[in-house]
Amino acid sequence: MSDKLREERRKNSEKLIEKAKEKVVERKEKLEETLEEKKAAAIEEGTTKKVLEESIYNRAEQLINEKMAVSKDGTIYLNDTDIRMIIEAIQEGGMDKTVVKD
Repeated sequence: MSDKLREERRKNSEKLIEKAKEKVVERKEKLEETLEEKKAAAIEEGTTKKVLEESIYNRAEQLINEKMAVSKDGTIYLNDTDIRMIIEAIQEGGMDKTVVKD
């Protein structure tokens, strides 16, 4: 009888191992799908974020250029709204380079 029990335990163990292998394969597939989705989202977000950063930076640069064009002696005056927009462009854009206009 112990031989029968051993054989039954072995079969049950094999079944459990097979189920575990199937679950591992399923989880691996799900993880791969999730990873692909995250990569696609990151690529899309990266380009969207880059376009947004460039847009904000361009608006701030355009504002400064307009003020420079209007000024007679090269002195520009910025009100609170103008300064906030420029600061927002710097913070959101994360622009590392400094552009100095004469």
